[in-house]
This record gives sequence, C-alpha cells and structure tokens, in this order.
Amino acid sequence: MCWVFDAFPDLSSVIAEHGTPRFVLHSETADPDGLAQWQRTAAERRGEIVFCVRRANGGLLLHTKRHYPAGTFRLLSGGIQHGESLSAALAREGKEELGWRPRVVRFLAVLAYHWMLADTAVRFASFVLVVESSGADAFQSPSPQDETEGISGFRTVSIRNLKEVANQLASLPLGIADTSAFSEGDWGRWGRFRAIVHRLVHETLAEDDLDALS
Repeated sequence: MCWVFDAFPDLSSVIAEHGTPRFVLHSETADPDGLAQWQRTAAERRGEIVFCVRRANGGLLLHTKRHYPAGTFRLLSGGIQHGESLSAALAREGKEELGWRPRVVRFLAVLAYHWMLADTAVRFASFVLVVESSGADAFQSPSPQDETEGISGFRTVSIRNLKEVANQLASLPLGIADTSAFSEGDWGRWGRFRAIVHRLVHETLAEDDLDALS
C-alpha cells in the first residue's frame, strides 16, 4: 500500500484534513485480455475519486449513462489525471460530475488495485469520499457540467440496498455494447471491477452503523 502514498504525494495532507480512511488492497491475477483492459485504464488515468453523495433521506446518489446497459446505476466517480494532485482532482471532478464543490463529510476508504499476469502488474487506486454540497443546501441536486460524460439519470439507494447494486454490477454479461462510447473494455469485467468499491462502501457504512447514513 506504500505505493499509493508515493504515487499521490498529497494524500497525507488530505488525510490530515479529512481523517484517516480505511485502506484495502484488492489483488488478483488477470487473464491477457483483462490485463490489457486495466493497462488502458491506467494509461488514461492513474486513479479515481468515488463520490458517495449523501442525500437528505440518508441514502446515497447513483447515476447511469446513456451507453450503460439498461437499468445499470453506480456511484459517481471521476478520474485523476496524470500529473494531477488528489486535491485538484477532487475540486475539478466535483464540479464536472456534480456541478458544485463538494464538502467532504468523511474520507471513507482508499481501495488499491493490483492486477498481475506473469511479470507484469497494473496498479490503480480509488479514493472513496462521503460528500455533500458545500452550498446553503447540503443536499443540493447534482447538475453535471461535462456533457461528454453522457449522464442520463439519477436515483437514490439506501446503504442496505447498495449490496444489491454491487451484485447487479458483478453479474453484467460479457460483451461490449458500444465501443465508441465505452473505452473500458468488456462490460462483464467492468461490472466486476465496479462492484468491488460498492461492496466496500456497503460493508464499511453497515459496520459503522452511522445514524446519518443508515
């Protein structure tokens, strides 16, 4: 896990400001196609911020996109560009994905991925934050600013039902629906990848039994 601090030098300052997150390592052996997919992902962005957007009813906000398989929703996330600090990505992606600057309620987790095949390894990190609007209305509705993201809808899910969302993502069938809109590769691999962080969020918040997020 030390590589995360080396790759993101301002992580320590983010922790000092928002608290110590849970650190989780996900390591797995990939097949050749899977490794190639993760290499493409890591070439595009070196990590991501996952936004657990808190709603007034205690649930979390999910979104879908025009090119996703029908009925597929997930937590909002935004890539961290190469050469970009974690703090800068948080501010930029908050504006692009939500339309407003997020206020961090809790630094929930750092999820470090390590995909391996023979002598080749790919590393990636998800920084998971519980957020709400920093404006007068803490539960302000999102207004995405980046139209190229293709966000087409939102819904709110309870912490309890987030596990079902993870299971749905993990069960997506193999196959690419639209390669022009979807650069991640195979839907099945993408869904299994996305399911990991949803299970982590569910487990962490369910374990904590937070009144404000239950």
